[in-house]
Amino acid sequence: MNYLELIAVKAWADIKSEANRAYIGFLWWFIEPILYMGAFYLLFGLGLRMGGDNFLYFLLCGLLPWKWFSSSLGNGSLSIVANTGLINQIYLPKYVLPMVTVTVTTMKFLIVLPILLLFLALSGFTPSIHWTALLVIVPSLCWSRHWPACWQRSFRSSPISVS
Repeated sequence: MNYLELIAVKAWADIKSEANRAYIGFLWWFIEPILYMGAFYLLFGLGLRMGGDNFLYFLLCGLLPWKWFSSSLGNGSLSIVANTGLINQIYLPKYVLPMVTVTVTTMKFLIVLPILLLFLALSGFTPSIHWTALLVIVPSLCWSRHWPACWQRSFRSSPISVS
């Protein structure tokens, strides 16, 4: 069986069900980083007066990838425990479930990222040569979110036994 196809189909189904499950649907993917940014801005920017010029944009640029990382790691680690019944009923490699979760969070990140770039461009941050670093950074972040599951797959097929 082709597990990459299973991961893609399950991720697409999870995206659709998550968008249909909530009242505001996929708008929550845009609202959540803004709420995080607002909370951090109130605490650090206004409360502790630690921000400076462009602190709001700095927060948004940092919190968006952080939210992607934390939700990938947290939900990915819980996905095996949450689907124990499925794993016990059928043969399913354990790396498939975290890969589905990471793929879902990556899809959401790739949907929100152009909005962030548009927001920065409309706020007066003109695209420069430094923005081309995103062409390297985003794929490497995508790969770094997926490699632990791929490593587990290759390690599992090795002759070394781990108890």
